[in-house]
Amino acid sequence: NDYRVTKEFSNEILNKFLESVINANLFEINKNCKFPDWLGYIGLILHLFGGWDRYNEIAREMGRIPLRDVAKSFCPQFIKMVNRDSNAFTILNDIINSNYLRELKVSDLEQIELGIIKNYDFKKN
Repeated sequence: NDYRVTKEFSNEILNKFLESVINANLFEINKNCKFPDWLGYIGLILHLFGGWDRYNEIAREMGRIPLRDVAKSFCPQFIKMVNRDSNAFTILNDIINSNYLRELKVSDLEQIELGIIKNYDFKKN
């Protein structure tokens, strides 16, 4: 079964939800939610709302906010959380330098988790 969100919600509702996701402050979420559980919720969003057509600008033509906008919000925050010597830093840097044409994927979150764990200074806060 494909559990991705498609016809269950109107574009208006999906866009309101994605706007709230885009405006999320990951540093505040990390302070107030259990790590790494909150990363799992981000993974769920990427899975349910993901896919090439939903990530790229074609989504906007269909009346939806593309998941690329979520990546534009999250990647600059994530890169400040991870250790500079981690795979996550390289992945995030690649996404940012591609102007977000390289998709932020669920599988990237595992490396981001490891990069945050490796960044002891960030975890202490």
